[in-house]
Amino acid sequence: MGDITLTTKILETIPNYPVMSASFYLTPHDLLATFLSISGLMVSPIASAQVASDGTVQTQVNTLGNQLEITEGTQAGSNLFHSFSQFSVPSGFEAYFNNSSTISNIISRVTGGSISNIEGLIRANGTANLFLINPNGIVFGPNAAVDIGGSFLATTAESIQFADGSQFSATNSQSSPILTIAVPVGLQFGSNPGTIVNRANRTVPDPTPDNPNNTRQVGFEVKSGNTIALVGGDLDFQGGRVNGSGGRVELGSVGGNSRVQLSVTNPGLEIDYQGVTNFQDISLSQQSIVDVNNSTIQVQGSNIRLTNGSQISSTTRTTEDAGDLTVNATESVELIGAAPEGFPFPSAFIAQVNPGGTGRGGNLIINTKQLSIREGAGISVASRGKGIGGRLEVNVSEAIEITGTGPQSLSVLTSSTDGTGDGGEIVINTRQLTLSNGGQIQAFTINQGRGGTITINASDSIEVSGRGALPEFNTESFSSITAESGFQLLGFTGIAPGGNVNINTNQLIVTDGGTISAGSFGQGNAGSVDITSNSIFLDNQGVITASSEGSGDAGNVSIYTDQLSVNNQSEISVRNIGFGQGGNLTISADAISLNRNSQLSAVSLPLEDLTLQKLSINAEEFANRPNIGNAGDLILNTSSLNLNNDSQVTVSSFGTGNAGSMGITAQNIALDNSSELAAETASGEGGNISLYVSDFLNLRRASTISTTAGTLGGGGNGGNIFIDAEFMVTVPTENSDIIANAFLGNGGNIRINASGVFGIEERERLTPLNDITASSQFGQVGSIGINRPDVDPQRSLVKLPGEVVDAKNLVVQACSPGGAYTRGEFSITGSGGLPVNPDEGIQTAPGLTELGYPEIEMFNQSDNQESLKIPNESLTPDYKRQSSPTTIVEAQGWIMDKNGKVVLTAQSPNVTPHGSGFMPSNCYDLSNRSLSSATSPSPSLSDVPQRNSLAE
Repeated sequence: MGDITLTTKILETIPNYPVMSASFYLTPHDLLATFLSISGLMVSPIASAQVASDGTVQTQVNTLGNQLEITEGTQAGSNLFHSFSQFSVPSGFEAYFNNSSTISNIISRVTGGSISNIEGLIRANGTANLFLINPNGIVFGPNAAVDIGGSFLATTAESIQFADGSQFSATNSQSSPILTIAVPVGLQFGSNPGTIVNRANRTVPDPTPDNPNNTRQVGFEVKSGNTIALVGGDLDFQGGRVNGSGGRVELGSVGGNSRVQLSVTNPGLEIDYQGVTNFQDISLSQQSIVDVNNSTIQVQGSNIRLTNGSQISSTTRTTEDAGDLTVNATESVELIGAAPEGFPFPSAFIAQVNPGGTGRGGNLIINTKQLSIREGAGISVASRGKGIGGRLEVNVSEAIEITGTGPQSLSVLTSSTDGTGDGGEIVINTRQLTLSNGGQIQAFTINQGRGGTITINASDSIEVSGRGALPEFNTESFSSITAESGFQLLGFTGIAPGGNVNINTNQLIVTDGGTISAGSFGQGNAGSVDITSNSIFLDNQGVITASSEGSGDAGNVSIYTDQLSVNNQSEISVRNIGFGQGGNLTISADAISLNRNSQLSAVSLPLEDLTLQKLSINAEEFANRPNIGNAGDLILNTSSLNLNNDSQVTVSSFGTGNAGSMGITAQNIALDNSSELAAETASGEGGNISLYVSDFLNLRRASTISTTAGTLGGGGNGGNIFIDAEFMVTVPTENSDIIANAFLGNGGNIRINASGVFGIEERERLTPLNDITASSQFGQVGSIGINRPDVDPQRSLVKLPGEVVDAKNLVVQACSPGGAYTRGEFSITGSGGLPVNPDEGIQTAPGLTELGYPEIEMFNQSDNQESLKIPNESLTPDYKRQSSPTTIVEAQGWIMDKNGKVVLTAQSPNVTPHGSGFMPSNCYDLSNRSLSSATSPSPSLSDVPQRNSLAE
């Protein structure tokens, strides 16, 4: 293979592009925008190491060592215009715009066909803003930097538009363009906007008192009051950075033929995408970082993706407020994975008050169609100083997915404070939210600041499921929505209240260790959990709880739903395992089902009220941790309460505290197979149980109602039991009991008002039978009162007549005297074999008429009645429905068909009298004939002999 000989002033090469061998000769102009194909190999002129004027606006480029000085150009007012055939700065070089101090805007276009490859420094004088326009694309290399006093806008738009309607175009480069003194107001893109790539990531000195040789990584640096704006087609950060303080960052990716509005403020630039309908993609990978202090960030695209530890963050560490971080994606936002080994940060959006900061944290706002946070990525608003954390607002029109995958990959959406400032709130609006395998939504405080509040509105569903190992603390992580004060695993003791969790959705599913909680692990009080959902399903250790494991008070849990199902060791609870007061648990539902070791509990340290409305409960084995506090109260209002298979509804205390009280109002209550209503204590006072049952109370197979005190042999008096029921029913010898016993204290009191009490009796002590006891081992025996109404069993009975009726008197043996003829016979069967009195008139039997279809009444949730009518269709294909029912009338006459069969008629036939041949008689002569009232079709009157009406 021969050599390649090039003679040119301009050589365009592709960075990192493999060198290709061939034998050819080129003139100086052959390489400009030239595409060659030699022996099937291609060379594309993509980048340049040169800055060259195109000669249209008098731009001059002078090479002074490694400096490319740019002078002249055309000035219009405070605008300075430059035009280049190509604009690329090699590593170690600088492109220096030597402008006067009176210039406000330096507007530069690239009219050639190559991209701009910026490997070195771009510099300008004064505070002028610099616009770099190249529709073919712009690549910022690892050593790229911008040192200007104003804002910097790099764009792949075709032209920049001005307030007077003029434009400065990079694709229609006139030899003498019309230039304007007006301010820039917009960017007009072509049909295929070029890509902007950012790899800028330099190492610069950053000495500290402890380490004078310290360094830091920087990319583009935005200065106070100014803007760094990258607006093009696809926007691709490949390890690139943007840093700075007190300014604004604009990252935008738009589609073909879009127009972006531009505002030149004093100082800074602002981009407005209103009216843009077609966007392209933004990608940050390879640990790309956008990290600015006290600055505003706007990210706008179609699909926005952060991977490999890439982050976009707005922070404050001073007295100034941090700026807002706004992410708008018309299709999706994806945050995936933590950084590679040695880089501890996850892919994330962050708005934070840093340690020492007293300013308010910025708001973090995400608007998109799909949001995915997975493999350890996160979104966070935080306060680590004295400033109040910002608000995290997530608006996703379709679905949010937060998923972790391993021990160190908990994906989170969080608001936190570990300083003295309060945490920011989290607001999520979406159709569907899914948290799985360590996906978490958190609002917590571990210091003096109050925790933020979580509000989730999901029009379709919320699913919280899955758990993963967390080996650092030898425990487990779980998918969760939590608001906590203090963080027990890390040893923090929060002294401020935790935030609240508010959930509104159509369907809530919490499974496989998923948790929704408001907890306190320190001195601070826990927040509350408020849930409104049409249906709620907990399964396989799913948990909804308000608890305290420190000295702070537990929060409240309020649940409003139509259907609540809790299964397989799942739990809904309000409890305190520390020293604080317990909160309230309120559940309002049409039906609730608890099964297989699931829990509905109000236990531990002092609790307030547990209110449950319209419940149906089926639960199994229940266990609680010992404590020394009082249990709370429990109130149930329901049509039916059913407990099966070791289920429990309890307000018990297992320490020295007192049990709570339980009040249940229901139409029916049924306990089966060792189920229990309990207000017991280990050594405190037993609680009270009041049951108001409009129909029946049924105890089966060793089920119990108990207010026993001193279950561990301690003190405390037995609680009281009051039952008001229509009937109380037990099956004899099944060992079901009603107990108000005590050990050292006095037995409680039991009062039962019922119309009937069956299968259970008052006894002094427990037996294998069904017992009602209020005994005490060492104290006084309690009292038992069973009040039945004073009912006479014989009252309202109907006395039967004492005389026996002779059936012979009911049968007429013959026709009435007055006729001489008795040859005929009149017989009707179907009345028990008794002949009808022939002297009586003929009685019509009730006819059969077709039943209409019913109108089914449906009721919606607001009890507004609606009607659902079934279509009036035949039950069988051959059946024809009459348009209206046939009227049943009394027979007015009769006729005889050709077979001699008599048929009754509704009207008297008009006949001409003639000799009948019959002998007159009071009894009609029906010899060898029969009189029938069958419902066979009526024959035509012309086919049968006619007779006068029966009235004749």
